[in-house]
Amino acid sequence: MAAFQPNQTISTDQPSVVVDAGLQPGRYRFRLVVINAAGNPSLPSEQIITILEPRPLVPVAAPQPPAPPLSQPAQDRSPPWWLRWRR
Repeated sequence: MAAFQPNQTISTDQPSVVVDAGLQPGRYRFRLVVINAAGNPSLPSEQIITILEPRPLVPVAAPQPPAPPLSQPAQDRSPPWWLRWRR
């Protein structure tokens, strides 16, 4: 596991690097240079990484009970419109 420090070179013969979680919040610039089997270095590849401060987790609200059913509207007991107009 690599413990990154500012302006420190990390050398490895593996194709990946495991990074510890000890970096403080802030912006970091990483530069990767690969050296091939003949000893020739590649052009550097740079990435800027921003580490944010951890935020507290938001508590999950308890589920609400279902709402009671709505009351039924009053039924219209008047005669249909065609019966009302025939009088």
